[in-house]
Amino acid sequence: MPTLSFHATEPLSRRLRHRAKAAKLPLSAYLAETVERGLAFEPPKVALGALAGTAKLAAGYDPSAPVIPANEWAR
Repeated sequence: MPTLSFHATEPLSRRLRHRAKAAKLPLSAYLAETVERGLAFEPPKVALGALAGTAKLAAGYDPSAPVIPANEWAR
């Protein structure tokens, strides 16, 4: 399976960990879901199909809710 890696600032990293905990998902599953949802709005030039279906949603988690606000994507 391909690996996706990135470096986040400490504040963004803390927010991601907090949101994953609130969604009752492991951080890796939360990030995979975030990437999948981001790709739905902004399709990449290369397919990342290997990420599709990797996140398991917790009961009550709303995938339509914003995960990372749009103003934070630009950082």
